Amino acid sequence: MKTFLLTVLMIFSSFYCFSEEIKQPDGSIYYGSLKNGLFNGFAKQIWPNGETYEGTYLNGLMDGEGKFITKAFVYTGQYKNGLMNGYGIIEYYTGTIYKGHFVDGLFEGEGSLIDSFGEYIGNFLKGEKHGNGILTLANGYSYEGDFEKGLFNGFGNYTYSNGTIYVGNFKDGLFHGFGIYFDPNNDIHITGEFDNGNFPEVQLNIFERNKDKTILVFLIISFIFNIFFISKILSRKD
Repeated sequence: MKTFLLTVLMIFSSFYCFSEEIKQPDGSIYYGSLKNGLFNGFAKQIWPNGETYEGTYLNGLMDGEGKFITKAFVYTGQYKNGLMNGYGIIEYYTGTIYKGHFVDGLFEGEGSLIDSFGEYIGNFLKGEKHGNGILTLANGYSYEGDFEKGLFNGFGNYTYSNGTIYVGNFKDGLFHGFGIYFDPNNDIHITGEFDNGNFPEVQLNIFERNKDKTILVFLIISFIFNIFFISKILSRKD
């Protein structure tokens, strides 16, 4: 094992020994080979602020497998024409992690994103959640369904942490269109047309009906109890 590691170190050492050291106008230093005056093949580039790229170049641009370390993130994955293209992993120092496909530097295709809000697994388009996916929020809520431009749009299933479920249509993150709202804890069951997050006005749910009945029963019991209590007092006076 020691022999293998020593061999690897010698290979990398020899690479940097025989590679050209070229200082760029932006102050960065390139260690690698040139082809027709352009960066080409495996190389390393270091910028004055400490950012580094180590990987392959083609015709002067990052192309192929590489690792880019910046002050904001670390990216390990594929490049094409100088941009993140293909599969890669980007880890931001804020704790956000994306694993999946890139197109021209943006999340696109299948991937997973973990940030302070929760975890999303699904499809992306131009850096935003777009298509079908599953979002599990840090507060225990979850959504599975259609996304458009980062918001719930289309058909989906939204589950609250207490077990309440809404299944139906969404528009820009709100209940909109036909849907079913069910809260097993309070026995609420609403079916109808929702409008920008507002519940159907024409339908009274079971909970509301039961609430009215409960209040009525409470008033009747209170009335009977008061009559009984007053009669007791009057009988004592007599």
